[in-house]
Amino acid sequence: MNRAPAPDRRQCRRFRTIDGGLLLGYCLLLAGCGVQAYEAQLNNANDLFNYQNRLDQSLVRTPWEAPGYGVSMRVPLGYGAIPAPAAAVPKDGEDVEAESPVDLRQPTYLGVPEIEGLIGAWKASVPSRDGGSAVVFLYVFGNHGRLLKGSAADALPKDKYFEDLETVLQTQLGVTIEQGSQPANLANVKFEESLPREEKFVRKKHFDAVRLVPTDSALRELQLPKLEAYLYETTAGSIQVAILMVAPESVRDNPDTALRVALETLSVSDQAPQLKADGQVGQPAGKSGF
Repeated sequence: MNRAPAPDRRQCRRFRTIDGGLLLGYCLLLAGCGVQAYEAQLNNANDLFNYQNRLDQSLVRTPWEAPGYGVSMRVPLGYGAIPAPAAAVPKDGEDVEAESPVDLRQPTYLGVPEIEGLIGAWKASVPSRDGGSAVVFLYVFGNHGRLLKGSAADALPKDKYFEDLETVLQTQLGVTIEQGSQPANLANVKFEESLPREEKFVRKKHFDAVRLVPTDSALRELQLPKLEAYLYETTAGSIQVAILMVAPESVRDNPDTALRVALETLSVSDQAPQLKADGQVGQPAGKSGF
């Protein structure tokens, strides 16, 4: 009986190698979507890390919150909060209003005793171009008082807060705010702005923004050096919130850069505040405006 020749061991090894390579290629083909998904997740995680790192390099870690107002934001590094005045406690027979303490947060240097709707204020000492230092102020305003029944601002138009705030700033700084059609950094021209520019990790927040440059005559009257003010306005339901930064022109680095990063973290509730039994402002439960 004739026997079949024994298979060549080298050919067997070759066939096994080829079959193994085909199998590996087939498996990788089947897992291609999984590999792409993994790479996308890895890239997304890296982008998130870089985004959080950018925030941490510019902003304080703990967000500022205004109790009862539903407004919060991570402020730029180096900005210290100016404390609100303590509530006046009148003695027997004394008038409460006469004993009300001065609110040191108010920008009285603008030539007005107070600006309505002030919620929070900060200041920072930053380097100037001449090697010295300059002071920058940051403010948060809102129409919350106009929405509180029985408050001093209750009778004022609820939806005209921005207009009234702009009127004060225009009058004191000697400027006229014009409406622009495209995003720009032109002086005294308001334009629509969305921050952050790319909506990947947080929802975009929409603002009306304007860079205010006072006239020389207004600055002389106020006895102030050359300065610029950056105003950002945003709404959430019936709530109107404005963020104002005032900086001397002599600052070395543009403070608006850090402010724009801070605005990415701004949160505004669309729920109107209420007065609690103790007379303090309370915030009902509700969703955030952003």
